[in-house]
Amino acid sequence: MFHDGHTLSEPDPEAGDDQGCLTIQAGTCLKEVFASRADEGAEGSGDDWAALTRVLIDERAPELADRVELDPDAQELFAFSADTKALRRIRALLERLVDDPEDARTLFSRAELA
Repeated sequence: MFHDGHTLSEPDPEAGDDQGCLTIQAGTCLKEVFASRADEGAEGSGDDWAALTRVLIDERAPELADRVELDPDAQELFAFSADTKALRRIRALLERLVDDPEDARTLFSRAELA
């Protein structure tokens, strides 16, 4: 399901782009994970995806923390970076979470919600 709910664009220097962007559509997957904290306001929004992604980066890829900027809104999470390898790594880590909702729930239990 995650594969349908994301895009990864690479920088295009000829068009003046200096950053790539990973976009995650909120509401496409891990609904039960976000519902586990609905009493705290979690609903699977871009903000919730950002909270989950921050914990994921902090715990599993801390070397990426300074190389990726997360920008959530209600419908999506955007991850920007000039380092497309970093974006690919985050995408791979998130795809693993989608395949293992229990692991995602454990990480999300430690996320700081907005």
